[in-house]
Amino acid sequence: MRRLICTSHFAEYQAWNEVQQLAQECLDTDAEGWVAPQLDIAENRRLNKELLSMYIERMAEEKSPDEARAVWPFPES
Repeated sequence: MRRLICTSHFAEYQAWNEVQQLAQECLDTDAEGWVAPQLDIAENRRLNKELLSMYIERMAEEKSPDEARAVWPFPES
């Protein structure tokens, strides 16, 4: 039983980590959300909203929109 719980937690962590990495790569940011000054912050915000919407849609069968938002690394605004 203990091994099953650990495996479940690890799978959750892997899924969380994949979302973090995806968002950071697509938005060209670091884990804290810093964006290089030469990038257009308004465009990054727009892209963040678009990516979050896509993630919510893709995860609709597994997570509620609120659960998906909780996993997403950056706020919608």
